[in-house]
Amino acid sequence: MNLNTMIKITDNSKIPTSVLMKKLEKKFKVYSCWIPEELDENFPPPTKNTTRYFSEEQESSYHKGKSWDEIKDKEPMMTLREYILFFQEYYRKNGIYPDEKGWTLFRDSLPSGEVACGFWNPYPLFRKVKFSWNGSVYSHSFMGARIAVSNKPSDIKCPHCGLTINEK
Repeated sequence: MNLNTMIKITDNSKIPTSVLMKKLEKKFKVYSCWIPEELDENFPPPTKNTTRYFSEEQESSYHKGKSWDEIKDKEPMMTLREYILFFQEYYRKNGIYPDEKGWTLFRDSLPSGEVACGFWNPYPLFRKVKFSWNGSVYSHSFMGARIAVSNKPSDIKCPHCGLTINEK
């Protein structure tokens, strides 16, 4: 594996998700389906600092066209928190936005059973980073996952579905 083509993401367990989102909002226009309190409740930080590496590709390409239900147990998927950090680092390194043509499905699920996703909306009237949700059974050719290609030990656990990100 060539780490020069990877983006290193370190998720600090002491920083609430709402604070990460505010930092993103200082650099980019952002639309989120969740208010700060909901971000902190639905997407809590890991219990300890976590470092993982993700492929430096503009579009999420893993498991394109498959639903979250089909892929959730197969790979260590990116979380919403990691995407906030990834988005900034990808743009800093490349000068272009990730996910201009597709959406990234996140590991995170919500109490209602929906799953979180994110993307860059390139259309002039709506140009912003968007955080939204979809049904766990929904699939489309423009939706995919970002998979951790190299990890250090992690104990990120979804508070709603109880799934742990399996390190490979």
